[in-house]
Formats: sequence, structure tokens, C-alpha cells
Amino acid sequence: MKKIISSIALAAAFFMLPVYGGCEKKRGEALMNFQIVSDIHYNTAHNPAMKEKFRSVCQYNAEHFPESDAMVVAGDFTVWGTEDQYADFFADLTELNTAKNAIVALGNHEYEFSPEGRIGADMFPERSERYRRYVGNVLQGSPLEKTYYDRWVNGYHFIVLNSENWVDGSGKAYISEEQLAWFESALQENAETDKPIFVVCHQPFDNTIDRSWKWGLGAQTERIQKILSNYPQTIVFSGHLHNGYIGYDAVFNTGYGTLIDLPSFQYNDLYNTEQTTALGYNVEVYEKEVVLTPVDYAAGKLLKDKEIVLNRSVMYGANSVRDAECGVFLNGKEEPNLCDRDVSTAVGLKKGDKITLRTAEEIKIAGVRLRIDPEVKFVYGVDPYGAAYTGDSSFKNSEWGGCTIKSQGKKVGSFSRELPKWGKCFSARFEDQWLKDLGWIFIEAPCRAQEIEVVFSGNSAISEIALVVEK
Repeated sequence: MKKIISSIALAAAFFMLPVYGGCEKKRGEALMNFQIVSDIHYNTAHNPAMKEKFRSVCQYNAEHFPESDAMVVAGDFTVWGTEDQYADFFADLTELNTAKNAIVALGNHEYEFSPEGRIGADMFPERSERYRRYVGNVLQGSPLEKTYYDRWVNGYHFIVLNSENWVDGSGKAYISEEQLAWFESALQENAETDKPIFVVCHQPFDNTIDRSWKWGLGAQTERIQKILSNYPQTIVFSGHLHNGYIGYDAVFNTGYGTLIDLPSFQYNDLYNTEQTTALGYNVEVYEKEVVLTPVDYAAGKLLKDKEIVLNRSVMYGANSVRDAECGVFLNGKEEPNLCDRDVSTAVGLKKGDKITLRTAEEIKIAGVRLRIDPEVKFVYGVDPYGAAYTGDSSFKNSEWGGCTIKSQGKKVGSFSRELPKWGKCFSARFEDQWLKDLGWIFIEAPCRAQEIEVVFSGNSAISEIALVVEK
């Protein structure tokens, strides 16, 4: 049981404070726009409804996003990976897609299945050739030498990681040493700290997103995560799991990038399981943030209430900053419970309360990390395939009213909207890590100063707060 210092103890969630380099800015015009879906599973002969559902995607995008820079498909665009299914899918994609580019990843259904059932490693060369022929010749006008590839779209880098062989029929991917070296080199190409890199991989990393401990990428997960640790600005899209999460429930925040669990376009096992479900994302890239809005293609509308906003304060974690030694004061009085590294104690705050973080001398401050006192409900389940998931695990909403951050008397940012809930996508096998890491973020407010003030405009309960500088 947590010890709450004062009478106010409100549960809260993992949240973001979008602050931009010393002053607030409006989004302005999007610098790039693309749409992404996953697990379409074309099988026109046996399920013509999937063909019509995907055609409706292209038609909706053409009407609502006529200037789209790319259409992205994160694998499993067929059921059996046959020539006729490829021909059918790519015919519709090339005929109806009005985006300037098309990026298609290789799913396990493209190399593990046939009308007769699961197939083995001996069929992979044929399946690899088919994928490279369609993606290379049909979409890009030139042969694709490897299954993996990258593309620059309107100045932004898209990197597609794909399996290079059959593994064991369990849905995993084979990633060679050659692909790992290529991946590291591709990430380095024109990389900018504040510019997102988009990675598309059908399978999620092992032991991250719900059910990924059983249905993950496979053996090279840790190697890929280590490579990505130098590029926390990366946003990784994966499908495969058919969880059906959208919004912040589908976000897994790490020190090596932000992982997005895409819902299946065909069917979902846990959430959004209706037969008519047809979900994807519209992604808008701005100077300081990336906005992902779920699209309900079946209903023909954007789900604004499930919008995800990713900015540097979210995409960068402890991997990019270090804590600075400082004193922590609440309304002018030193408050050790806010910096004792004990997340079991929380300090109740009300409207107008002010936390001051003060250093011994002027330093370049990168921002603030703080943890709101969480109340977490863990509910476990097992899916029909034997994979554990976190079920209705959640963070309770709080009456958090937001705060204003000041440096040298000037406002450098604020946060006031309802706290998003994070975490349904967190693997059920990592409860301890989930509790330990819940809520730690930092806000971006680079400036030279000796102190930062955080003024609260509503009730909350804070368990820890830290001043941070960039590593």
C-alpha cells in the first residue's frame, strides 16, 4: 500500500507534456502524411469481403487524404501467399491507391501457408522471389534484390525489416547478420535527432507488446533493440498479433524507440472484434510531433478520441537524458519525498501548488521527468492459442488538471488535457517492469538556467520528480 503525503491521492496514467524548445508552438502544416494498415489477408476466391474492405480503404484515402505521401501495409496482405492472391492484391493497390508511394512489408502468411496448410523452408525461395518481384517491379519499377529494403518519402526514412527465410512455422522471422549490418547502416543515413525514423516490421519484438512473448520476431530481437538504442526517435510499426488495440493502448514506450501495435484489418482477437472492423491509422508528421489518428474504414470516420500524439518528450526516454543533482521544493519548502527514488510515497498536490527544481549553478536543462502516482489493475487472460495477455489491465484516470512549466519566469510549456491511458499492450510477463517504469518521462525545454518551476493547475499525486540534462 502506498503512503500518500497529504489528503489528496489520485490515480493517474503515463502522460506526455508537449513542450517545444522554450516556447509553445502550434502544429502548423503537416510535413508528411501517410496511412498504414496491417493483416489484410486477401483471399478473394474464398472471402471476397476482404477485397471490398481494402478497396474501401483506398477509396476513403483518395477522398480524405488526396495529398498522401504513402500507403503502408505492414504484412500479411494475403492468406496463402499464392500468385493469384498477390496479383489480386497488387492490382487493387496499384489501381486504387492515390498516395505518391506504396510500402509493403512481408508477413508470415506470405511464406508459411498454402491452400494445403503450412509449408516448410523448401518453399521459401519461391515465396521470396514472388515478394521481391511484386514489391520491386510492380511498386517500384525495378527489381528488389533482398526482401528487406528502405525508402525515403518526402525527406523521411522508412526502413522495412523482413524475414529472409522460413524459421520453424511459428510465425517468426529470420534476420541475417547481413540484414542487421544493413539496418544499422540505414539508420545512420542522414539521421537527425529530432526527426522520426519509421521502421516497419510485420512481427513485433519479443517480450514487448501483449502476446509478443509467444508471437514475436524471434532470435534477433535483442540485437535489433540494441541497434535501435542509439535512435530513440524511431517509431516501429508491427502487426501480426491481431490484438485489436487502438490509441494509447497500442503504444509501447521504450528507450530504443516507440512501438506501435497495429490492429488487424481482417479480424481481432481481444478488442474491436466485430466482423465489420476495418481499422488503420492516418499518420501526420509535424515539425515537433507525430500524430496518429485511428481510422475506422468500415464506418468511414476518423476516431479523434483515440488520437496518439508522439513528440520528443515521449519518444525519448531515459536512454537520452541523465538526472541532474538538484534540490526539490514544494511551495518554497524542501520536499524530500519527491526525490527519494521511492515510488511508493506520493505527495498530494492541488491547484496552484508549485514544485521548484534548483541546481547549485546554472546548467543547460533538457527538461523534467516526473511520475504520477499510479493505481494499476492487472487482469490476466490466455488466448485460444495459449498466449497470455494483460486483458483489462489498466491505469485509473485521475482528476489531473495539468500544469505549467516555467524557466526564469517565462512559460516554456504546459499540459492540461486528460491523461491518456498507456499499457494494455505491455506484455503480461513483465508486471514488475511495468510497475517500476510506469509514468517516467521527460519534457523538452532546453535552456540554460538554475531552476525550473512546475505549477499545477489541478489535483494530482506525484511520487517522483527529477531535473534532467541530455547525455
